[in-house]
Amino acid sequence: MINKIFSSSTNKNIKVTNIAAFNFFKKQISFISLIIFLPLFISISLETNNLISLDRSVWLPGEFLGTAGNRHASLDMTPYLVSFPLSLILVFLFAIKYFSKIIVNKSYQLTIGWILFILIINFIFGNISEMFIKIIGAMVIFSTSILVFDEYFSRLNSSTNSTKEKIHLEDFYILKPFFLIAFILLLSHIIYGDDTLIIPWLKIYSFDQYLTYSLFIFIGVLFRKKWQLIFSFSLVAFFAHASMSDGIKIMLIFLFIGYLIYVSNFNWLKKYSFNIIKFAIFCIILYQFLCYYLPSAKDFAPYGLSLRMDRIFVFYNTVSLSDLFIPLHSDPKIIDYLHNEVLTILSVVGFFGVFLYYRTLYKKIKIILVKNTGVAMSLSIVVIIGSVLVLPTLFPSTGILIAYLVSFYSTIGNNLIETDKKF
Repeated sequence: MINKIFSSSTNKNIKVTNIAAFNFFKKQISFISLIIFLPLFISISLETNNLISLDRSVWLPGEFLGTAGNRHASLDMTPYLVSFPLSLILVFLFAIKYFSKIIVNKSYQLTIGWILFILIINFIFGNISEMFIKIIGAMVIFSTSILVFDEYFSRLNSSTNSTKEKIHLEDFYILKPFFLIAFILLLSHIIYGDDTLIIPWLKIYSFDQYLTYSLFIFIGVLFRKKWQLIFSFSLVAFFAHASMSDGIKIMLIFLFIGYLIYVSNFNWLKKYSFNIIKFAIFCIILYQFLCYYLPSAKDFAPYGLSLRMDRIFVFYNTVSLSDLFIPLHSDPKIIDYLHNEVLTILSVVGFFGVFLYYRTLYKKIKIILVKNTGVAMSLSIVVIIGSVLVLPTLFPSTGILIAYLVSFYSTIGNNLIETDKKF
């Protein structure tokens, strides 16, 4: 009898302790941010033993990143219906909650209206493909994500008065969740040496292509934090090496140069940063022309970039001029993940669709530049330079993360003042 009473009392104490610990943790860190930042993917397959799984990997077991000479043979070709990040469920729930606010946004109406127009036209002409639907779906997810997070943080911003409170919100929503996720990712890779997340039956889908892009953005967030900045640079460099990502290494060099200007001549950077971004956009457009009019240039580029340059040349030689305005491709196979985001979007919705899709993001980054130059720089590098190599906003996990950070720093974060620029 005494043992039962003692056991019951002990269990109650443990339960109370656990609840207290959970409540304390909930006040210290945002669970919403943890869901957004954590690269956890849900995969659905009708042809495997498990209908729903969390361990989809690009690579066969034990063949992480394959071998330098024969990487294709190491790819896991298991058929999956779809894979999506856990954060997408959160976006969906927010979209339902804020639907009445989102649907009246003029820019959103125009973007979604144009996408629906292209979709209907292609459906009438029988040009719909699985890839066409996937890319359009990814565009809608990103465009919607920006608005739902805008609504969420705008409401939070209106109820927060002092700058001190808003600095606390940055810790709560951005910094603490980032460092916790960074620790988990670092520990996971040190233990397993592959794309495993915490435990063997959790995998980071597309680890080698997209994880470092997500982490890269936080370097700019930490421009004001000095020693934490060194950690973020080191973390991204570590995962760039682990994933064999030459593109991230180049982007790190660009951001490091930007940081040197940031600490040595901040006022100059503040004055001309937006012009630098516009120049970078011009260079990306020029890059498209270079690939088309001077195809031999790919012979001087690294192998990965050379393949991407060749795809640009093939694309522009395959499509007609009218397809660049209202895409009605005679061969739906033209639409694919072209390892170039601008080209991929262009192939689906044309020039006007590209303009509409990036317009809101462009305006947001312009706002962020005023008070958070480092954040705007890292976002711009990922979106502009990263789009030459991968699909930063179309890949749902990075797209939702970019939308989340853009919304935070264009609302609450827009009240933070950059200080302590000297290292």
